[in-house]
Amino acid sequence: MSQNSIHILPQNVANQIAAGEVVQRPSSVVKELLENAIDAGATKLDLHIFLAGKQNIILIDNGFGMSKEDANLCFERHATSKIKTTEDIFHITTNGFRGEALAAISAVSQVKLITKRKEDKHGICIENQGGKIIHTTEVPAEVGTEIQVQNLFYNVPARRNFLKSDAIEFRHILDEFHRVALSFPEVEMNLFHNQSKILTLANQNLAYRIKQIFGVKMEKSLVPIAEKTELIQVEGYIGKPLVAKKNRGEQFFLVNQRFIKSPYLHKAVTSAFENILPSGYHPSYFLHLTLDPSKIDINLHPSKTEIKFEDDFAVFSILRSAIKYALGQFHVAPSLDFEQIPEVTFFLEQDQETQQIKGFQWQNKYLVTPKNQHLVLINQHRAHQRIIFEELKQNLEKNSLSQRLAFPIEIELNALDLSIFEEIKPYLISLGFDFNLNETSLEISALPVEIKAENVPKIFEEIFSSRDEFENLDLQTHLLKNIAKASAIKNGTKLNDSEIIRIIRLLFELEDYTYSPFGKPIFTTLDLLDIQNKLS
Repeated sequence: MSQNSIHILPQNVANQIAAGEVVQRPSSVVKELLENAIDAGATKLDLHIFLAGKQNIILIDNGFGMSKEDANLCFERHATSKIKTTEDIFHITTNGFRGEALAAISAVSQVKLITKRKEDKHGICIENQGGKIIHTTEVPAEVGTEIQVQNLFYNVPARRNFLKSDAIEFRHILDEFHRVALSFPEVEMNLFHNQSKILTLANQNLAYRIKQIFGVKMEKSLVPIAEKTELIQVEGYIGKPLVAKKNRGEQFFLVNQRFIKSPYLHKAVTSAFENILPSGYHPSYFLHLTLDPSKIDINLHPSKTEIKFEDDFAVFSILRSAIKYALGQFHVAPSLDFEQIPEVTFFLEQDQETQQIKGFQWQNKYLVTPKNQHLVLINQHRAHQRIIFEELKQNLEKNSLSQRLAFPIEIELNALDLSIFEEIKPYLISLGFDFNLNETSLEISALPVEIKAENVPKIFEEIFSSRDEFENLDLQTHLLKNIAKASAIKNGTKLNDSEIIRIIRLLFELEDYTYSPFGKPIFTTLDLLDIQNKLS
């Protein structure tokens, strides 16, 4: 008879498995620590990050602190001061309540906790390694708590190997920092990375905090929202269409001061912007939703970013109506294009170099030219994208030519933009860009010869707005694609004869002229025989 095969896992193995649900990367640790500090009544938070949180995460708060008994107990699983009964889950007003965070964090790192209450003479210092308390002592300390999380995943090397680059991991930390900062604008928050100051956020109102994080341009484009019903109160701001972006980075739902992700509520916002935003663009919003805790369920996932409303349809309708009303009050209306379709022009270029090329522009979008018994219809934007992409690729392989600008171009940067810029800086220099970096702005003084100065703001907007894609793509290729896209002639632009001939010629001189850098077809053909058959 075979031996029994089912057995109880050792406690340390069980803890590491449980930690995987709560601690996925350094930003998960940051989220849990920030939320714990807020729940402890902190009005000031200093967050110090080293090597994107892989080496060390230090959070110092001025909250209530903990007693010696609570400090020891907080590392146990399901140890919490937030709830006592099942009924309490439906009346939660704090960020945390599951009692899993510190147990999960300490299971996969080396933690040092220093804490002191106002009424205590000394603070208590506890060192926890891999989920086991190895040292406890009394120490001098300020009121509040300091917690250090070192060498994350030191005892789970497989998990550590799956972490991304420092730049990507730090962007995730910035995301979590922003979410808490916008949830609690009344709390002073400071962020440091490798001893450099990244963000200093004074305790202010929501509009000022948005300005501190996302810049003056965003602040000037905010439309206030204020709606109160028996079910829900909606407050905050939406961005005007001019600050809409192709990524979804500047979108925040804060339900009872808790950041949540909700495709359903996002649909309510986008439907309110219907016929106002161009296709593919997403509005910015920073919305606080306040309602009775008994009307929501947040116990759906350990991350606590998913939520279920008791009456989700009513919330959807109220949110959508509040936004539409605000847009109307501030005269934000759909943009109308009164440009008429221009007449088609036919021509034959007489220049010696291009005398064999014939073509014309149609609908200010397509270039039409005969080629090898075919009539070729070329998308001018995609064709120009491919041309610029190939030219930039060659620039990286040789000494690039630059054009010095008479007047430098200034690009405003927020903390997320800055982290991306540090990653792409070597490639920009190789391409022929020259710049000076200030604390919150980038001053560009020279450009590659292929790029026009008026396209520079759009280029950097494309790069920064596609930051969500940086994790999964080759950085150099992604950069070149976005520069080419922003620099290329747009569909709807009327071209003169020489411009049309030049694009057709340069396109068919390339080795690969079939697809744009984004994999979309550049042209289609009409066969002469097919045309004859249709007209026979």
